[in-house]
Amino acid sequence: MKQKTIAAVVGEVSISSAEENTKKPRLGRPRSGTEAERLDLLLDAATTVFLKEGYGLASIAQIARAAGVSTRTIYETFANKSALLVATVKRLVVNELTKVIEDGVLDTCTPEAALTKLGTVIVTRVISTDAIRLYRLGLAEVARTPDLAENVCKAGPMHTESLVAGYLRAQVDRGTLRIEDPIMAARLFISMVTSAPLHHALFGLMHRIEQTELDQHIESAVKLFLNGTLPRNK
Repeated sequence: MKQKTIAAVVGEVSISSAEENTKKPRLGRPRSGTEAERLDLLLDAATTVFLKEGYGLASIAQIARAAGVSTRTIYETFANKSALLVATVKRLVVNELTKVIEDGVLDTCTPEAALTKLGTVIVTRVISTDAIRLYRLGLAEVARTPDLAENVCKAGPMHTESLVAGYLRAQVDRGTLRIEDPIMAARLFISMVTSAPLHHALFGLMHRIEQTELDQHIESAVKLFLNGTLPRNK
């Protein structure tokens, strides 16, 4: 049986999410559900509008209409459109990674298993359709709104580095890894696992990569990284 490509897998996730989003209520101000669920509904709408209109043409009013809320409701949570974009990027790129790190499961794994899990989560999120489109949108805004680009970078790539560095730092304290600079090590690890897949995704070539190839790429990156960080026997 032919293996699914990673593009197909990511596409299925995106389609599933889109179908779920269309089932969510859009009439008036949401009165039911938890605060987190209402925030998700708003960020779903914001993501859709940003990707359709671009940052410059998107407005809080459009996002409010798409979410079925008032502009006042949005401003109660977000100071401006920039803050809303940053929140959409953070949710899309790092929220799942945060859950994986904070649930404590990685502490019961070997460094190889834990880094493989981290690498898989990071790559899957980074090359998702919405993440790639937001990434391109952010690049287009660098010259016009450098402050926005910096904030998006902090919410996505830099936050990801910080989360991975926290895991690495904890392993250094346990003596399972030998690292002098966890932030730099995290940056290198993320680059190793994401660089090639991200380039393929940006140029629309993910359909050429099968899931097994991506798994092998992550496995090789993890082993290469660990060769430089595992404690040496004296």
